[in-house]
Amino acid sequence: MKPVTAYYAMNKEQKPVATLRFGGELLLDWEAIGRKAIVAGLQAAMEKQLNEHRESSIAADGGIMEGYRPILQSGASTSGRYESFRRRLAKWNPFSG
Repeated sequence: MKPVTAYYAMNKEQKPVATLRFGGELLLDWEAIGRKAIVAGLQAAMEKQLNEHRESSIAADGGIMEGYRPILQSGASTSGRYESFRRRLAKWNPFSG
């Protein structure tokens, strides 16, 4: 069994990025341990992986993390589009002169 985590972040300028991380194989004797121990072990492994995934995303500071391929990545942010429009509008001013 391999834990899989998904992390969705709103990075710089509110540009969403979603990544998946596939963890290492969990090799346990599933029949020898009880359900509660299985659930506790899986929960601990997934929490550890998700925390590492989150920390990698934060460390990338809005970029793509090394070894990751985004499954969702937006283009220009809303504020970037607005600023571009505002600059073009400022250049074209029909009311000047």
